[in-house]
Amino acid sequence: MKKIPYKTPKYEQIRLLLRREISSGYRVGDLFPTQRELMKRFNASYATIGRVLRELKAENIIHTHVGRGIFIDNLPAVRSFKPVKIAVFISHEPAASDLNIFGLFQKGLLNAQEKYSCEINFFEITDNIEAMTACVRKNNADGVLFLEDKMLSFIESVKKTGIPYTVVHPYLTKHDFCVDIDDAVGIYAAIQAMACRGAKRIALVGSDLGSGHNKIKADAFCTGLTIAGLEFDSSLVCEFHKHDDMIARMEKLRSFFLSPGRADGLFLIGLEHLEMTESLLKHENIRIPEDMLITVFGHFGYAQKAGFPLGTIIVPYEEAAEKGAEMLVNNCNSKKKETDIKLLKTTFIWRGKK
Repeated sequence: MKKIPYKTPKYEQIRLLLRREISSGYRVGDLFPTQRELMKRFNASYATIGRVLRELKAENIIHTHVGRGIFIDNLPAVRSFKPVKIAVFISHEPAASDLNIFGLFQKGLLNAQEKYSCEINFFEITDNIEAMTACVRKNNADGVLFLEDKMLSFIESVKKTGIPYTVVHPYLTKHDFCVDIDDAVGIYAAIQAMACRGAKRIALVGSDLGSGHNKIKADAFCTGLTIAGLEFDSSLVCEFHKHDDMIARMEKLRSFFLSPGRADGLFLIGLEHLEMTESLLKHENIRIPEDMLITVFGHFGYAQKAGFPLGTIIVPYEEAAEKGAEMLVNNCNSKKKETDIKLLKTTFIWRGKK
């Protein structure tokens, strides 16, 4: 198990303390200390106390009468005083990195931990659903956040216990509480942009295109071709499989580039294929972008460092994780809804000279 320590920012410490004091020592309508009085008491800056007061106003706890002062509107619920403990189950040790999707998810969770009153705890995924559900109870987690929905049986188990949950970036089914990402929007924009720059035969390269998120992306690629007025050609698909080692992948890609009717555009699903593709194109004297326009799904890792013009699809992984944590905190703090679904969209940009 890996736990990220909860570090409460100063403004949040002051806000929580004032909420406790309001709940126990004030009545609705009572006069509240001024901003300058609070600055002096907590030895805090104007901006810090200003943020505290704005958040208390946003929660309808206080209101301001110009020329008269600050007054109590409502007494806060005790439940929201302590940080919400969120359990996140992962298959490997978390690593703060911009080089992979999980690293971006983790950055979003860390952002949420700074912005909202929550504590993120990581637990290891096992094959024992009962044990994982018991782990949630044993560690007194207030809610569970799922990164994708590969563990449908575990999600159902958590739902049956009544523990609040949120799913980030699902792809297997719909969920009542989730933050979804629309992969298709960015893919449509990418295909259209490549077509506008003269690409007529756009090839698709990726792994296991018939399952998971990659199937969704492959379907969006086909639709994108239709929207751009281009035809899908099965001979322009290069698919890798899990059992393919690096040598096998290199051979598949080399054969693909040397086949008749070569593509003039390349859409890569998976950043892991980008460096290999660049190497092979150089070996075959195929110039980028004069002979081959390239777009990759993902705007992190090598996609940000490549020394050639490249189309990239920006996926809001970090924002999705942060919003998922925010949604879960609100749900745990008795702001419950029957359903809460947010949709984020992918976008497309060109890197380098076009």
